[in-house]
Amino acid sequence: MRRSFSYLTALALCASVPLAGCGGDGGGGGSQETSLSGVAATGAPIAGEVCGVDRDGDDLGCVAVAADGTFTLPTTGARGPILVGAFPSGGGQNQYSYAAERDGVVNINPFTTLSLLLATDYANLDTWFDTWAQVAREVDEDVLADAADAVLDHFAAQLTGAVAGGFDPFRSSFATDGTGFDGVLDARQRTEP
Repeated sequence: MRRSFSYLTALALCASVPLAGCGGDGGGGGSQETSLSGVAATGAPIAGEVCGVDRDGDDLGCVAVAADGTFTLPTTGARGPILVGAFPSGGGQNQYSYAAERDGVVNINPFTTLSLLLATDYANLDTWFDTWAQVAREVDEDVLADAADAVLDHFAAQLTGAVAGGFDPFRSSFATDGTGFDGVLDARQRTEP
């Protein structure tokens, strides 16, 4: 009975102190500036822009990808999960990635795109970007993590010695300097038709 009383007391406190941060989903409404930053690359940095859309379908706008592949997409007021896309300015294949939260690191590369394709049973990610509000809840984060592991396992021979254990193509930092993960992306890019 004591446990129920504590739970009810906590609920009452949350209800009596509006906007104090009790419960909620960690997104929207706050005045704290947030952003997603990372690297958009397929080996070479993606020459183009990164755009995002939040779970409500709100367009987060687009930012230019820097010459080194880095980007910072403002996400203040957005609600995760967020789908981000890198769109090459001269044409080419769009790349996609996923961020559960509206603040932090999210890279965009062929490994994140392939992980999303596997996790969504090869959904058309261009269409998903346009209809994210309707499909965002279909992405199971555990399934996405398993898909990312499968992609890493598939490329294990190339990744061994190039990246540290626990490397995450969505969140681990890397530079577009032809070494490490970028070297693997470069080699992959050279072998594609």
